[in-house]
Amino acid sequence: MIKLKDRRIAIFGSSLHGTTRAMALTLSQLGADISILDTQKDLAERLVEEINNQREIKSEFGRATAVLVDIQSESSLKDGIQKSAQTFGGLDALIIGLQPAKPVSVTGPDYLKEVEKLCHSNLLTAARLTAFAAPFFIGRKKGKILFLLSEISLLGAEGESATSLVKGGLSAFAKSLSKELAGANVTVNCLSVGLTEEDLLAREPVTTLKESERKVLGHMGLAGRLMRADEVAGTAAF
Repeated sequence: MIKLKDRRIAIFGSSLHGTTRAMALTLSQLGADISILDTQKDLAERLVEEINNQREIKSEFGRATAVLVDIQSESSLKDGIQKSAQTFGGLDALIIGLQPAKPVSVTGPDYLKEVEKLCHSNLLTAARLTAFAAPFFIGRKKGKILFLLSEISLLGAEGESATSLVKGGLSAFAKSLSKELAGANVTVNCLSVGLTEEDLLAREPVTTLKESERKVLGHMGLAGRLMRADEVAGTAAF
């Protein structure tokens, strides 16, 4: 079994998102200390309370803290990384989570606004968090950076051109960054997350889940079942 005792991990993502939530819970149960960077501190604090309550029952579980960040502010993101490191005495890994987005047509009136929004909330935010966390890893000659990507946007699907632009950019960014940081023993990877229930509801909010599942899986030529959030978390831990 994987053990992450004494590992200090910062996770950026919405605590309301099932993948982010499962990631924090799973990693803490493996012994890692978790700092959750979120734009909604009340949601993050609820998740932190749940993690810390579990630790009272099982002392081998890791600790957790919540840090409020503003993705519009470079200084806020920098402070978030610094607070994460200060709380647990360092930083061993950074996970940059999914920022869900609804499908949008290239001919739609809000398409360019959505592209700009996604570039800021995903590309720019990821670059800033990486730049602020990298010095901690380089100084220790050890560290891990993980970007979570959506398989929908990587495979290509109707209405996903905006997210494909952003997620494809993150994939290329990670490849170059991995070469740049390899000498400092810092690994950079992307994890392509399969279709989840949240992806489905974002695409088909007015239909029932089973109807949506059949429609979207059929449309994309995929078979099988939806990916569970805990499966994503387990893969990330590995």
